[in-house]
Amino acid sequence: SETGVVNVELPPQLLKRLRFQSIKNTAYEIAWLDSQYTEQNSDDEDNDVGGGNNNATNASNVKNIKKGKKFAVLQPAPYEKIQGHTAVFLGNIKFAELKRVLINKGHNADFHGGIMVCDDRRVAIRKEVNEKRAKIRVQGTLCSQYFKVRDLIYEQYSIL
Repeated sequence: SETGVVNVELPPQLLKRLRFQSIKNTAYEIAWLDSQYTEQNSDDEDNDVGGGNNNATNASNVKNIKKGKKFAVLQPAPYEKIQGHTAVFLGNIKFAELKRVLINKGHNADFHGGIMVCDDRRVAIRKEVNEKRAKIRVQGTLCSQYFKVRDLIYEQYSIL
């Protein structure tokens, strides 16, 4: 259902900050957005959706909003309040494909009880799935094989 869905205005100064990244094996692009949610009335005198200059683009952005109606605006978060974010891994690794990638790069990989074991048991890869998301866990001895396997796994994702 569409519970909690809100249309928001993205002013030009916010759009300029976005750095889009392609998602592997799709036609989609995605960007991380640090912003602050505000509500404004369409009849506010200081309605500054366009970033401080009332040009034709800004007027066209708000011309369809009825007088007296509230609308949502995402304003850029101040740089000093941006704390960064944890990495977001986009994609769905299939273990059979991952095994093929590892073998093609010179690693040995076998399945043992739902766990992929690589390089003479130096690296173990588990896939944990719940109703919201899947997690890949890489465990092993901190050696060159571990980091090579981990890097190959990262290459299978788009990381934002």
